[in-house]
Amino acid sequence: MAPHIGSFGISISQWTVLRTLQRAEDEGTVGLRLCDLGARLLVQPPSVTGAVDRLKRMGLLTTTVSSEDQRVREVRLTRSGRERVAQVLVGQPERLARLLAGLSRPEQEELRRLLDLLTNHLESLVDPRETIDGEDDLAERGQ
Repeated sequence: MAPHIGSFGISISQWTVLRTLQRAEDEGTVGLRLCDLGARLLVQPPSVTGAVDRLKRMGLLTTTVSSEDQRVREVRLTRSGRERVAQVLVGQPERLARLLAGLSRPEQEELRRLLDLLTNHLESLVDPRETIDGEDDLAERGQ
Protein backbone atom coordinates (compact mmCIF):
# COMPACT_ATOMS: atom_id res chain seq x y z
CA MET A 1 0.00 0.00 0.00
CA ALA A 2 2.95 2.35 0.56
CA PRO A 3 3.53 3.03 -3.15
CA HIS A 4 -0.16 3.77 -3.69
CA ILE A 5 -0.38 6.06 -0.67
CA GLY A 6 2.95 7.68 -1.55
CA SER A 7 1.61 8.59 -4.98
CA PHE A 8 -0.66 11.07 -3.16
CA GLY A 9 2.30 12.82 -1.54
CA ILE A 10 1.84 11.38 1.93
CA SER A 11 3.59 8.73 4.00
CA ILE A 12 2.00 5.72 5.65
CA SER A 13 2.17 7.41 9.07
CA GLN A 14 0.53 10.54 7.67
CA TRP A 15 -2.14 8.36 6.01
CA THR A 16 -2.95 6.65 9.32
CA VAL A 17 -3.49 10.06 10.93
CA LEU A 18 -5.75 11.23 8.09
CA ARG A 19 -7.72 7.98 8.00
CA THR A 20 -8.14 7.93 11.78
CA LEU A 21 -9.52 11.48 11.75
CA GLN A 22 -11.83 10.58 8.87
CA ARG A 23 -13.11 7.52 10.77
CA ALA A 24 -13.69 9.70 13.84
CA GLU A 25 -15.74 12.08 11.70
CA ASP A 26 -17.74 9.11 10.40
CA GLU A 27 -18.47 8.26 14.06
CA GLY A 28 -19.68 11.81 14.67
CA THR A 29 -16.53 13.18 16.32
CA VAL A 30 -15.14 16.21 14.49
CA GLY A 31 -11.62 16.69 15.75
CA LEU A 32 -9.59 14.67 18.21
CA ARG A 33 -7.29 15.73 20.99
CA LEU A 34 -3.69 14.67 20.37
CA CYS A 35 -3.94 12.17 23.23
CA ASP A 36 -7.11 10.66 21.72
CA LEU A 37 -5.52 10.49 18.28
CA GLY A 38 -2.46 8.81 19.79
CA ALA A 39 -4.67 6.33 21.66
CA ARG A 40 -6.52 5.41 18.46
CA LEU A 41 -3.19 4.93 16.70
CA LEU A 42 -1.79 3.07 19.73
CA VAL A 43 1.16 5.48 20.03
CA GLN A 44 2.10 8.27 22.40
CA PRO A 45 1.14 11.84 21.35
CA PRO A 46 4.76 12.92 20.81
CA SER A 47 4.98 10.26 18.09
CA VAL A 48 1.96 11.82 16.35
CA THR A 49 3.12 15.42 16.58
CA GLY A 50 5.55 15.30 13.63
CA ALA A 51 2.99 13.78 11.26
CA VAL A 52 0.32 16.24 12.42
CA ASP A 53 2.64 19.20 11.92
CA ARG A 54 3.60 18.08 8.41
CA LEU A 55 -0.04 17.48 7.45
CA LYS A 56 -0.92 20.89 8.83
CA ARG A 57 1.76 22.52 6.66
CA MET A 58 0.30 20.64 3.68
CA GLY A 59 -3.12 22.12 4.42
CA LEU A 60 -4.69 18.74 5.17
CA LEU A 61 -5.22 19.33 8.89
CA THR A 62 -5.91 22.18 11.20
CA THR A 63 -5.26 22.38 14.91
CA THR A 64 -7.18 24.45 17.40
CA VAL A 65 -6.93 25.02 21.10
CA SER A 66 -9.56 23.05 22.97
CA SER A 67 -12.47 25.12 24.23
CA GLU A 68 -12.40 22.99 27.40
CA ASP A 69 -8.68 23.14 28.17
CA GLN A 70 -6.37 25.81 26.74
CA ARG A 71 -3.36 23.46 27.06
CA VAL A 72 -4.87 20.90 24.68
CA ARG A 73 -4.79 20.96 20.88
CA GLU A 74 -7.56 19.40 18.82
CA VAL A 75 -6.75 18.10 15.36
CA ARG A 76 -9.28 18.25 12.50
CA LEU A 77 -9.33 17.45 8.83
CA THR A 78 -9.63 20.33 6.42
CA ARG A 79 -11.71 20.06 3.26
CA SER A 80 -8.46 19.28 1.40
CA GLY A 81 -7.72 16.57 3.95
CA ARG A 82 -11.12 14.97 3.41
CA GLU A 83 -10.61 15.15 -0.36
CA ARG A 84 -7.16 13.50 -0.06
CA VAL A 85 -8.63 10.65 2.00
CA ALA A 86 -11.36 10.14 -0.60
CA GLN A 87 -8.78 10.10 -3.41
CA VAL A 88 -6.63 7.49 -1.66
CA LEU A 89 -9.67 5.31 -0.98
CA VAL A 90 -10.75 5.17 -4.65
CA GLY A 91 -10.19 1.58 -5.77
CA GLN A 92 -9.34 0.43 -2.25
CA PRO A 93 -11.70 -2.60 -2.29
CA GLU A 94 -10.05 -3.89 -5.48
CA ARG A 95 -6.53 -3.41 -4.07
CA LEU A 96 -7.49 -5.18 -0.86
CA ALA A 97 -9.06 -8.05 -2.82
CA ARG A 98 -5.80 -8.46 -4.80
CA LEU A 99 -3.77 -8.49 -1.60
CA LEU A 100 -5.98 -11.15 -0.02
CA ALA A 101 -6.40 -13.24 -3.18
CA GLY A 102 -3.82 -15.73 -1.93
CA LEU A 103 -6.17 -16.73 0.88
CA SER A 104 -9.42 -18.66 0.58
CA ARG A 105 -12.63 -16.96 1.71
CA PRO A 106 -12.59 -18.84 5.07
CA GLU A 107 -8.92 -17.90 5.56
CA GLN A 108 -9.74 -14.23 4.85
CA GLU A 109 -12.55 -14.34 7.41
CA GLU A 110 -10.22 -15.95 9.95
CA LEU A 111 -7.59 -13.29 9.27
CA ARG A 112 -10.16 -10.54 9.87
CA ARG A 113 -11.29 -12.25 13.08
CA LEU A 114 -7.70 -12.57 14.33
CA LEU A 115 -6.87 -8.97 13.44
CA ASP A 116 -9.96 -7.79 15.33
CA LEU A 117 -8.83 -9.81 18.37
CA LEU A 118 -5.34 -8.35 18.16
CA THR A 119 -6.68 -4.80 17.74
CA ASN A 120 -8.92 -5.18 20.79
CA HIS A 121 -6.02 -6.58 22.81
CA LEU A 122 -3.67 -3.76 21.80
CA GLU A 123 -6.32 -1.17 22.63
CA SER A 124 -6.71 -2.73 26.08
CA LEU A 125 -2.98 -2.18 26.70
CA VAL A 126 -3.17 1.57 26.22
CA ASP A 127 -3.04 3.37 29.55
CA PRO A 128 -5.23 6.49 29.19
CA ARG A 129 -3.26 8.23 31.97
CA GLU A 130 -0.07 7.94 29.92
CA THR A 131 -1.59 9.54 26.83
CA ILE A 132 -3.17 12.35 28.84
CA ASP A 133 0.10 13.02 30.65
CA GLY A 134 1.90 12.97 27.30
CA GLU A 135 -0.47 15.62 25.96
CA ASP A 136 0.07 17.79 29.04
CA ASP A 137 3.81 17.60 28.41
CA LEU A 138 3.23 18.75 24.82
CA ALA A 139 1.07 21.64 25.97
CA GLU A 140 3.71 22.74 28.47
CA ARG A 141 6.30 22.82 25.69
CA GLY A 142 3.96 24.92 23.55
CA GLN A 143 3.28 22.19 21.00
